[in-house]
Amino acid sequence: MLEMLTTTAPLFPWWARWLALVAGALFIGALMIFAQTKHGSSGQTAGWFALIALLPILGPIIYFVAMTVRHRSQAGSTPGKGRSETMAPEEVAEAQRYEQTRRREKGGRA
Repeated sequence: MLEMLTTTAPLFPWWARWLALVAGALFIGALMIFAQTKHGSSGQTAGWFALIALLPILGPIIYFVAMTVRHRSQAGSTPGKGRSETMAPEEVAEAQRYEQTRRREKGGRA
């Protein structure tokens, strides 16, 4: 009888536990972004929350994609190239030295 208690099968299979863990992580991540984002009307807010809460894995993924598209469309066109992509390495190093000396001078005066 004691052997039967110690060798019982787990309540849920391993894949169901991993699926629940992934769903929980996506839900928490979506809620963190949801809390920081303005959605407009209360109907939109309720709709996004219902999507996140009622569709365990697919809902947060749809929300992440939609908010990424919305953020990028509001920010303007595609992001421009950074300094390291538009300047030669020597120019980048020179610009960095210039910024460091400028910061030191500002810090000394303030």
